[in-house]
Amino acid sequence: IMEGQSEIVNTILNSLKVPSSQKEALLVLLSITRDESSSFVFKNTEILRQIIRLAEDDPNCENSLKCLVNISEKEDLTEKLLEFGIISRMIEILKKIVQKKEKGEKIKLGLAKLEKGEYELIRAGEIQLILMLLTNITRFELGQKKLLQVENPDAKGYYMMYLLNLFFSFQEDLNFDFIGNILANVSSLYEGRELILGKEYNIFEHLVGQLESKLPQRIVQCIGSIRNSVFEFGMFEEIILNPKAALISKLVTLFKDVNSDELKFKPSGILRPVFSAEETKVINSSVKDIFSILQDCPNAITYFKEAD
Repeated sequence: IMEGQSEIVNTILNSLKVPSSQKEALLVLLSITRDESSSFVFKNTEILRQIIRLAEDDPNCENSLKCLVNISEKEDLTEKLLEFGIISRMIEILKKIVQKKEKGEKIKLGLAKLEKGEYELIRAGEIQLILMLLTNITRFELGQKKLLQVENPDAKGYYMMYLLNLFFSFQEDLNFDFIGNILANVSSLYEGRELILGKEYNIFEHLVGQLESKLPQRIVQCIGSIRNSVFEFGMFEEIILNPKAALISKLVTLFKDVNSDELKFKPSGILRPVFSAEETKVINSSVKDIFSILQDCPNAITYFKEAD
């Protein structure tokens, strides 16, 4: 059996290295990415390296990214991908696809302000696949730590800030909604919540603002990160109860919107988002969790009374 497996691996690997057969080889790999009996193929580190290289190659990137998305559903293979610098390499691809409109101006990261730049999409087809891949990777603690760069003090938060720049710049583009999933994943770590609640970035205020989005999925994603962040109320109550963020009033308004069967339009005339049963369930649960956490905090109770 081992000899037969070795022959299959060598055949696929040789095909991946020849431009004329790369497309067919990737299609074969894609067809077996979820087949447990073929998992031995992806445990070959050279095959994984080659798939990542082809993801950086325009003609082959889509099928390579699809393979990586499926592969990253398995924790042991995700660890291998992280060894090969998958996160930094995907960020570099994103930078080529999404560029600032102002020529020569690079995206500024880790500064006092979270910038909302104007960008243009050079090659939009792969965005969702890259973000799906990063979402899968950050389901695991090691992936969360690598994306947040917790072991690199000089670059800590760099990748997440880059992604958030895109998330807040493309507020009505569904391609970027997966960034909300990524943020929700990393917010399960203290370092992720610390990034969200830091004074220098105002990310928490931006997230609360997304509760007024016209896109139900974006609201669901953001409220997950908000819920996780509120667990740090003791250290960051000034940020969480910041009147500019208006968390309490936005949560109450959202709760009413989600559970209203009568009103299709908000008082301002804006069409209300239409939530699925599952989205409604997630939002209701998150709102209740947030209020449950805050009701035990004296300063929050005072805030409730003042905010009526």
